[in-house]
Amino acid sequence: MATILTQMATQCPDSVILAGGYSQGAAVSHRAIESLDPAVQSQIAGVILYGDTQNTQDKGQIPGFDPKKTKIICAPGDLVCTGSLVILAPHLSYGANAADGSAFLVQKAQAAMAAKKAKRAEMAAKREAGDLAKKMAKVAVGMVA
Repeated sequence: MATILTQMATQCPDSVILAGGYSQGAAVSHRAIESLDPAVQSQIAGVILYGDTQNTQDKGQIPGFDPKKTKIICAPGDLVCTGSLVILAPHLSYGANAADGSAFLVQKAQAAMAAKKAKRAEMAAKREAGDLAKKMAKVAVGMVA
């Protein structure tokens, strides 16, 4: 997964990346994201993890990754979230949290896209200001000559 995320970030540097996983898939996402270069991590707008087997071990976060970009959902009574490998009914209940997780990812994606749009607008304004300054300098030189 780390390879895929790195390829996505490298091949599409303006992309907004979202990730997620359930149970062992959450653990794979968790470990892959923590191993990424910070430049790749910065392109990940949001991560949703359900029944994360690494939850207790890493204190409800992905080490080295912005905790505001991560939502870990652990059902009450899900022992997997406490580090146990015992599967009980609560570990099979995460379908009920799909809307919550989706809403989190949508919000993170929208915020990231708005930030990218604002940055592009700022860069365009700076380019235009630079172009205008060059034109003004030419006019000033012409007036002096």
